[in-house]
Amino acid sequence: MKNFAQKTDQFWEKFCTIYLLTNPRKNAIIKEMNKISEHWQSLNRKFEAIYTGFLGSNEQVEVVANIVKKFKNNNEVIVDPAMADNGKLYPGFDGAFVEAMKGLCGKADYVVTGQFSKKAYDEAQKYGDAKCIAS
Repeated sequence: MKNFAQKTDQFWEKFCTIYLLTNPRKNAIIKEMNKISEHWQSLNRKFEAIYTGFLGSNEQVEVVANIVKKFKNNNEVIVDPAMADNGKLYPGFDGAFVEAMKGLCGKADYVVTGQFSKKAYDEAQKYGDAKCIAS
């Protein structure tokens, strides 16, 4: 039973990691993510992949970029730069956010693209060697 509980904890830890990093309502946890990621490093945590979804602020993009830097070894980084619909940025996003997201996309192995995200992918090529999954 202990082994099952350990495996369950590991599953939820990975699930929560993705959820907490991509849920814009979790701004409080973002402030702690650097400490949490340092703890993961102390445990020699390895990830098969790092996936980002909607990030709601420059601070969140910066935190995720730091986590990618710490944990990108032989894993894949997938970034979905969700920030616009119909070619218009979501309210509250500005040019600085777009630039931060371009930098994060430049660290990715894959960028999930949509109409606006395709533009971010094209710009990310200036920062790194991201690959396009589909557009």
